[in-house]
Amino acid sequence: MKDGKSSARPRMMNGPFIIVSCFFLLLFCLLLLSPGLMIDHDDSTARAVCKENLSQIGKAIYAYSLDNGEYCPFDERGPLYSLALLYPKYLDDPKVFACPSARKRRWKRKLVVDFPQDTLLAGALCTYGYTWRVDPRASFIFAVMADMPSNHHDKNSGDITGFNVLYADGGVRWVQNPYCSRDPADNIFAPEPDGSPDTDAWIRQE
Repeated sequence: MKDGKSSARPRMMNGPFIIVSCFFLLLFCLLLLSPGLMIDHDDSTARAVCKENLSQIGKAIYAYSLDNGEYCPFDERGPLYSLALLYPKYLDDPKVFACPSARKRRWKRKLVVDFPQDTLLAGALCTYGYTWRVDPRASFIFAVMADMPSNHHDKNSGDITGFNVLYADGGVRWVQNPYCSRDPADNIFAPEPDGSPDTDAWIRQE
């Protein structure tokens, strides 16, 4: 007290201000931790990595064909045996065979399969399907490889958002419809409905 006046300085009401600040900070943290309330940025990044994976595999298939009479990798035992022919001469990184979206969701669904034990890629993971019985040189828009459809999901709804497809010309496209190969009536993930030998894409893992 000096000259009859108080020397105390006015103070802010810190209590309510701190409480409100803490409330908004807590709300922000909850939003970050709640996958159902956030946009799935992770999958868009994984989709780009997945596209690059298929592009690298496409280049490896082309290099293989140059050494093997212009034929793509083929082993009568199945798609994964056929893809294993690329390793390690034409493609030396096993991680390229696995889409990052599927690897993150492996605990929820069986999206990732192991290469057969009697191949050089034994123990490596694969999430892509391959058209192994048909010569993809028949058309540049022939679907050669693709994500298995369950690799990419919307975080909120759980619905399949689409899949990357490798075509015979080496291009990779993101599509949302399995009728996306040379024949618009052909589902690339299904055999011919009449049971006849496939004359178009049938992308599968086993």
